[in-house]
Amino acid sequence: MDTLFDDSLVQEFITESREHLDSIEPDLLLVEEQGKAAAGEVVHRIFRAIHSVKGGASFLAYDALKGLSHKMESVLMLIRDGELEISAPITDVLLRSVDKLRLMLDDVTASDSVECGEESALLEQYMNGGAAPAAEAQPEAAPAGTDDRLSAFDWQSEAMRSLLAKASPVYLVEVIPAEDISAEERTAEAFIQNTLSLGTPFLAGGEELAAALAAGKPFTFVFGTVLEDDLAAAALELPEERVCALSAETLDNLSKSSVAAPVAPQAQVPQPVAPKAETAVEVQEIAPEKNVAAPAARAARVENAETLRVRLDLLTRLMNSAGELVLARNQLFKAMEGMNDQPQLAALLQNMDRVTAEIQGSVMQTRLQPVGGVFGKFPRVVRDIARKLGKEIEVNLSGTEVEVDRSVIELISDPLTHIIRNCADHAIETPDERAANGKPRSGTIEIAAYHEGGQVIVAVIDDGRGIDPEKIRKSAEKKGVITPEQGQRMSDSDLVNLIFAPGFSTAEQITDVSGRGVGMDVVRTNIEKLGGSVEVDSRIGAGTTVFLRIPLTLAIVPALLAGVQDDQFAVPQTSVEEIVWVRAKDVKSQIGRVHDKDVLRLRNTLLPLVRLADILGIERTFEHPETHEPLPDRRARLSDRRGGTESVDFERRDGDRRTNWRGDYRIIVVRSGRTRYGLVVDRLFDSEDIVMKPLSGHLKNVRCFSGATITGDGRVITVLDIEGVAAMAELSQNADLQRASEDYASKQEQTTRQAVVLFRNAARETFAVPQSALLRLERLELDTVQTLGSEEFVNYRGRSLPVVRLEQRLPVGAFPAHLQHGYLLVPKPAAGAAPEGGVLVSEIVDAIEMKGECEPSRIAGPGVLGSTVYEGEMVTLLDPAALVSNAVLN
Repeated sequence: MDTLFDDSLVQEFITESREHLDSIEPDLLLVEEQGKAAAGEVVHRIFRAIHSVKGGASFLAYDALKGLSHKMESVLMLIRDGELEISAPITDVLLRSVDKLRLMLDDVTASDSVECGEESALLEQYMNGGAAPAAEAQPEAAPAGTDDRLSAFDWQSEAMRSLLAKASPVYLVEVIPAEDISAEERTAEAFIQNTLSLGTPFLAGGEELAAALAAGKPFTFVFGTVLEDDLAAAALELPEERVCALSAETLDNLSKSSVAAPVAPQAQVPQPVAPKAETAVEVQEIAPEKNVAAPAARAARVENAETLRVRLDLLTRLMNSAGELVLARNQLFKAMEGMNDQPQLAALLQNMDRVTAEIQGSVMQTRLQPVGGVFGKFPRVVRDIARKLGKEIEVNLSGTEVEVDRSVIELISDPLTHIIRNCADHAIETPDERAANGKPRSGTIEIAAYHEGGQVIVAVIDDGRGIDPEKIRKSAEKKGVITPEQGQRMSDSDLVNLIFAPGFSTAEQITDVSGRGVGMDVVRTNIEKLGGSVEVDSRIGAGTTVFLRIPLTLAIVPALLAGVQDDQFAVPQTSVEEIVWVRAKDVKSQIGRVHDKDVLRLRNTLLPLVRLADILGIERTFEHPETHEPLPDRRARLSDRRGGTESVDFERRDGDRRTNWRGDYRIIVVRSGRTRYGLVVDRLFDSEDIVMKPLSGHLKNVRCFSGATITGDGRVITVLDIEGVAAMAELSQNADLQRASEDYASKQEQTTRQAVVLFRNAARETFAVPQSALLRLERLELDTVQTLGSEEFVNYRGRSLPVVRLEQRLPVGAFPAHLQHGYLLVPKPAAGAAPEGGVLVSEIVDAIEMKGECEPSRIAGPGVLGSTVYEGEMVTLLDPAALVSNAVLN
C-alpha cells in the first residue's frame, strides 16, 4: 500500500524497525535457552522493540505490519506477566513472525501482500491460552438488522476507518473456491492479484486471503473499492449474488457497535491486551538489568555517544575522494624528490602528509563495523538446523567487537553461513552418537574473531566428528575430482582441502541443509575475491577449525612495490613476512632443488621459490658485468651457478657473474593461508599506501592479479594475488615438497639455534645480543644525546633514557670519535616496567641465527654471557638488560 508521508520518514521507519528486529532475534533465543532466568528485562526489551515497530506501522498506516506486530506484542505481554511460559514452539512462531516483518520491510509499499496467515493464527492461539485459532472461534452476536457474517470483522482497524471516512463503496463478498476458482480454471494467485488490484480485502480473524484460499472452504470477506455496484462483481469475476453492497446505515451501525461492544473474556476473543497495561509499559520504571549473558545485553552496554545517520553513497564518495587524495599525495612526494634544499617546502609536505593520513584514517573509521552484526544471525541459523536434524548444538560468540570495513562485512556473510550450516549438518553428531563416544550430548560451535598480522582472523570451531582424510580420498576418487594415483601421493592436509573442490561433497543424502557440493567452493571463491584465504585444521573425533583470513579493508592498503625487468607490481604488505637478500656467492649453498622446485634454505625450513618473471611470462635478462649490455638469461634454475664461495667485498663484486652484485637474488617471503613461499623479483622499491581499483573485464580471469592501482609517479600497476600466484606455480598441490620441507625442519631442529643481532662498537670487535632480549633498535644522532655531569641521556618517547657505552663497563675498544651517529639497543624491561636505559653501539652488522653453544668469554664484566666463532670471527654474546641494570645501579 502507498502512504501520504514523506519518503525520508518512511525510510527512517524502515531503518529503525530493522534495527529493532535484529535486536529481538538473539534475545528470543536467550529467553528460550535460559527460561525464567533470562526473563524480566530481556522480555521487556523485546516488548519495547516490537512495540516501537507497531507504533511506527500504525502511524504510517501499514496495516499488515501493525497487525502482526500487535499480535506478537500481545503474546509477549502474556509472557512478561507470567501468564504464558516460553517454549520452543512459541519461540518458533515469534521468530517466523520476525522473518515476515522483515519481508514486509523489504517492500513496505506492498507489505499487505506478504502472507502471514499461519503466523497470525498461531499467535492468536497463544493469545487465547492455547485454544483453537481465532478464525475458528464463534463470532460475537451481530447488531440487530445486520448479516451475522459481518460481526467477525474489525471495523475499527486503521485501514477500515480510512475506507469509511472516504465513503468508498464497501461490499460483502462470498467466495466458493471449488466453483469460482477451480471450476473456472483460474489459479488462487491470479484471483488474489486481481482482487488486490481492484481494492482492499478485509478477512475475519486476521487471516490472509491466500490462507483462506488454501483452506479450500467457502469464505466471506469485506471488500472496499472505487467500483460501483454494476462493475464490482464483473471485475472480481464472481456471480452477482455473491457480491452484496453494504449500505451506509449498516456500516455506521457496525462501526458504532464495534466501539461500544464490551471486552469479551480472553478465551473467546483474541484481544486480551488492555489499553492501560500497554500504557503502563511505556511509563513504568524498569528494574536494573541483571547479569544475563546475551549478545544484545552486551551491546546495550556501550557508552552513549552522539550518532548521525549518513547515506551510504555519501560515505562511498568520501572514501573514493580520500583514495584520490592519497594518490595525489604520493604523486606530489614523487615529484618533489631531490628538492631537499628548501626546508620550508619540506615542512609543508610533512604537514600535508600528516593531515592526509588523519583524513584517511578517519574516513576508514566511518566505514568500520563490528563483525557482531554478521555473527548475530548464526545462533538462529544453528537453532533452526538443530531442531530440523534432531541435534543439540550450542553457539558461542567471541570477538564480536572486532571491526572491519563494511564492504568486507557484506562479502563474508555468505561464506560464513555455508561454513556454519556444514558444521551443524556434517560435523556435529547426534546426541546419542556423541554420548556413545563419551562426549556431551550437546555439541558446540564457536565463532571467534581477532586481529593477527594486519588481518582479521575469523575462526569457526566445532567439537564434532572431524574430517576423515581417507573418506575424503575415496569420495574424491569416486566423483572424479582426483585420480587414484594422485590420492595415494596426497598428504592428509591436501586431502582435507579437497572439500573446497567444485562439486565435492561427502554427504550421502541431499537435503535442504547441505549435500549439493556448492558450499565450501563458494566459501573459498568469495574469500579469495577479498584478497583473503581459508585454512582447515581437523582431527578425527576431536573437531574441525576453519580459519578465514580477511583484510581490514578493500579500499586503501599498504603495499610493497617490486619490479621485474621494466614492470612494477604491488604486493599487499599483509601477505609479506620478510625480505631475504641472497648474495650471488651464496646462491650455491643456500638455494637448491627439491622435487623439481627451487627452494631456499631459510633457517629451519625449505622455502619454495617462485620466479615472478616465469609466472607472468616476462623474458628474463641480465646485465653483462663488463659491457653492461642486457643479455637473455638462459638459466632454467635459480640454483644454476658455478662454484665459487670465496669472500668478496660487496663494493668490489664487479667481475665474475658468480659474485657480481647484479646476480644477487631479492626474495619476498609471502604467506597466503597455509601456503608460504618466496617470490623472486629483480628490484625492490618503497612501500606505499595504494588505492585498490577493480580490474577491467578482460583481466578478471587472470588468477595472479587481484586489482590495480596508480603509483606516485602516475603509473598504473597491478596488485599481485599471492594465493593465485601460488596456484599457478602449483605449490599447494606438491605434497612431496611439503614432506621434504617437514623432514628438513625436523633435522635442523636437532641443532639448537638462536636469533641474534651482530654489532660493533670499535673496529674489529664483534658482539651479539639475542633478538628476544631487545625491545627496540634505533638509529641515534649523537647531537641529540644530552649530558648531565658524567651521565648521558636521550629523549625516548617523552622521557629521559640513560645511555650506556660499552667501553664504560667492559674492557673493550671505545666508540669512534669521528662518527656522527650510532645505534641504540633498548633491552626488554620486566613485565609492566619501563626501559631502564639503552646501549650505544657504532655499527649494526647483521641479524642472523647462530648455534646456541657458547664458550667462556675472554673478557669479564656485567652482562657477558660467553663467546663463539662466526665466519672466522670471535663474537662476544652480551645480555643488554644486565649491562644496563649494572650501569644504572652504579
